[in-house]
Amino acid sequence: MTTLSDDRITGEVIAALAASPKVKETDIEVFVRNRRVILTGAVDTLAEKIAAEEIARQIPGVRAVENDITIVTHGQISDLEVERNVRHQLDQKPELQAIGVHSSDGCVILKGKLPNLAMEQEAIRAAAMARGVREVVSDIEIAPGEPIDDVTLANSVAEALSDAPDLYLQNIEVRAHEGLVEIWGEAPTAHQASLAVEIAAGVPGVQRVESHLVVLESTVPKETKDIKETAKSSEKGRLV
Repeated sequence: MTTLSDDRITGEVIAALAASPKVKETDIEVFVRNRRVILTGAVDTLAEKIAAEEIARQIPGVRAVENDITIVTHGQISDLEVERNVRHQLDQKPELQAIGVHSSDGCVILKGKLPNLAMEQEAIRAAAMARGVREVVSDIEIAPGEPIDDVTLANSVAEALSDAPDLYLQNIEVRAHEGLVEIWGEAPTAHQASLAVEIAAGVPGVQRVESHLVVLESTVPKETKDIKETAKSSEKGRLV
């Protein structure tokens, strides 16, 4: 496996930011120390700040990302305006129209009930796109749905992780308890670790996900795909 230098990672992060329509890379500065990326600068929305972090996490060799980007609103904006902006974003999706919104100094709190964790994440992403939002806090309740025993839920999450075509985890163990899912193992990049959480959140019955994945320092070897295919049947979650 090949370990990238800090200078190489810096260049790749800058290039990825420049290539993305989701951010203005001229507003963002990138520093890398021991394969840990530090992002600074100023952007217009929380969504852009989040996008910059997600882009940095996708670069092979990145172990972690510290997001110190500031959100600038270019003029005062009241909490009432922020709430209206968030309401507009949520109303674009019928399934999110019942979610309540409250803003205090740009910190937005979402309230209501949704059927699954993935939809809650969708609501958070929608709110982050609104002008004036500096932070999103979710008080959304996840409906319990049909009862699922812990072993079945752990196995369902493990199967979803194993079947994901672009996910390359190693030494995976999945634990579940009353809707809480914990993922243990190793991920080749920070982005892969985040992707694993996203996939787990989409499994029916999951109400919360905790990641204990260790991010490796090296890039993904070419042999990883073949290894995953042969080991797929053995990487099943188990309850501990």
